[in-house]
Amino acid sequence: QFPGKFQAFSKDGERLVVYSEESDISYLYDLLGNKIEQFPGKFQAFSKDGERLVVYSEESDISYLYDLLGNKIEQFPGKFRDFNEVGNKVLTTIFDEDISRIYSLSGDLLAEYPGSAFSSKRLFSNSLGFSPDGQHLMTLSSDGYVGLFRLDNGLDDLLARGCAWLEDYFNANPEAQVEAGICLD
Repeated sequence: QFPGKFQAFSKDGERLVVYSEESDISYLYDLLGNKIEQFPGKFQAFSKDGERLVVYSEESDISYLYDLLGNKIEQFPGKFRDFNEVGNKVLTTIFDEDISRIYSLSGDLLAEYPGSAFSSKRLFSNSLGFSPDGQHLMTLSSDGYVGLFRLDNGLDDLLARGCAWLEDYFNANPEAQVEAGICLD
């Protein structure tokens, strides 16, 4: 028997996490019931590779990334919402802000998007986050509107889209002159 509320099995199925509300601690056990490690806060998710996990402290409104040996790797402001499709970015939201933030696993803020999923400390939806292919992000604003945002690789994607627009323009307007080398393949 495992004391607490079952949260999840590890990716390899060899461990499980239970959460104790009384102590606000998440415990990692093997399948024989041996406690492997404990993490302060409520378990949120295993990383995509199963080598790390995230717990959330409601008191501090911070999500913590740990390895399975209990070493804290990083912390992120707000409640953890999702890993991207390859597991190298995390999405968090903050209770008193209507903003979703994407961080690298090293804690660098990469982007902010309007909408979070919270209003007056009440979670609206559990289906927010990255799309399975990692190309989109869905958020929910405090007034109930769903936001769908296309994610990209920054300048490289912007330049590629710009070149595609220019190509379409020049195909439709062959009389237009252009300097060679603006868009290179």
